[in-house]
Amino acid sequence: MTSQSGWLANQHGLAGPGFALWVLSPVDRTRMVQGHHLGWLALTWLGLLPSVALGIVCLRPSAWEAGAVILQGLGITMLSCLGGTFLSVLAPYRIQPGTSRRSAFSPRTVVSSVLSLLILLVTALAAAGALLAGTLLERAAGLPRGPVVFMASLVCLASMVALYAALLPQAARAFEHRERQVWQVLHVQVD
Repeated sequence: MTSQSGWLANQHGLAGPGFALWVLSPVDRTRMVQGHHLGWLALTWLGLLPSVALGIVCLRPSAWEAGAVILQGLGITMLSCLGGTFLSVLAPYRIQPGTSRRSAFSPRTVVSSVLSLLILLVTALAAAGALLAGTLLERAAGLPRGPVVFMASLVCLASMVALYAALLPQAARAFEHRERQVWQVLHVQVD
């Protein structure tokens, strides 16, 4: 997941024909951004599944704990995609004025990638709170760790989904605003 954090920060850094497809599409921007996130979710989990499977084979967690890991991973990926959308809007677009050719990375793009990694780590720490809650409740109240961790992960995922749903329209509006900025750069008269 961390290897893809740099991509998340520039996930809408479209250039060339990709940008034209996005701008000319009649699809609502909220749905477009959401679809983009579902694509990232699939891409991320294709890379993560072998690691998760290896961890399950080697560590032999209970079914509760394995389910909790999957729930936490889904929540982390969702919020990381949303954070990446906001960061990609803030980072400079990589096109040259008057053309759709790509330009070089700027320092703001690099900073954006680092911030994307920080968003990923913060969401991972929030999900780790479910593991901490399970351990504390096991020691303090004698409750079984597996079901407690799973329920805490479910609550964590539900709150992440609620946060995602609340911020998705703002991300789509920010992306739409960025589209207008890119169009202005593309339509510059080049002498």
